Amino acid sequence: MKLNVTEIRQSLALGGALLLTLAALALQGCDRADQEAGLPAPGNTPLVVLSAGIDGETPAGTRAAAASTRAAVTTTELTTGSLALFLRGAAGTGYADKNNLKYTYTAAGTPSKWVAIDAANTLYLGAEQASVCACYPHNGDGTCNDPTAIPLTSQAYTATAANLSYDTDRTLDGTGTGCKTSFTLKRAYAKVNFTFTRDNYPSAGKLTQITLANCHTKNTLNIRTGVYATATTAADLSNTVSLTIPADKTPVATADGDAAKNSFLVVPGNIPDYAGATGMGAEVVLTVDGKNVRVLIPKTTLAAWQAGKAYNIRIKLTGTGITLGTVETKDWTTDEVKADGNKPFVPKLP
Repeated sequence: MKLNVTEIRQSLALGGALLLTLAALALQGCDRADQEAGLPAPGNTPLVVLSAGIDGETPAGTRAAAASTRAAVTTTELTTGSLALFLRGAAGTGYADKNNLKYTYTAAGTPSKWVAIDAANTLYLGAEQASVCACYPHNGDGTCNDPTAIPLTSQAYTATAANLSYDTDRTLDGTGTGCKTSFTLKRAYAKVNFTFTRDNYPSAGKLTQITLANCHTKNTLNIRTGVYATATTAADLSNTVSLTIPADKTPVATADGDAAKNSFLVVPGNIPDYAGATGMGAEVVLTVDGKNVRVLIPKTTLAAWQAGKAYNIRIKLTGTGITLGTVETKDWTTDEVKADGNKPFVPKLP
């Protein structure tokens, strides 16, 4: 049978359309395969993060008050920044490890307020169960790619990625409800502030450096379980400040993130024994009017830095030295850690 020119043209057109359709299907299949990489088949359900909150602070109180009626720790909803998400699947489930996926807050999100920044950062869930944990803020420098060993470093206070909070593993899957979660983040560090007063101190009271000695400055944290490694190295943590302690006994304090009088973030853990001073632990060394004065804090007063606690160490300058008053803690709950006789601690002159 002979075909006329019109029929030949129609046949060629149909053939071309068929080839284009097959090519499109092939590309679609590749895209789908890319989306499902690291997933048990079938499954390409994106994780829905309903909300994220961080442990907040409660009003200050005494140790006695805390022992009887501790105030509940508040949780503040996060409405800015980015989360880092991690996924792990058991052997045989078909999941590939996912690390440091970036989810950013958006007020317009429905139902999720936290969305992946792009397809490469999207956490997909399949039919099998997987474990998912998170930390905040997202760290883009490559140091947070192993959720079992997130590095911690004692340092001057910062609101950046170094001030880590986290939430441990939860089991999720790609079902209708199994793909949704909320995170309540715990603080990874202890925070240390200082409040200074003076009484009959004859000099200017110009404070230029605060050193917190005999503390752990490095460690790692498993954010999947919330377990810290055992810190082994003790060192000093120093911060340059510019702060004058008023002569009229008015207290002056450090402040989070203030370059002139910054507070500290400290790696949690038991405070090591102070060498050569039985029963002592942490040491505070102040450079005041060009001279160093120091306070040793008994371990019966302060034995450990606890994660999520905000400590306020009260110190008084006097004509004969420095006095350590109280060490207050609060959930960042507040206890007071006091010297014998409910008096401030007094640092010794060199």
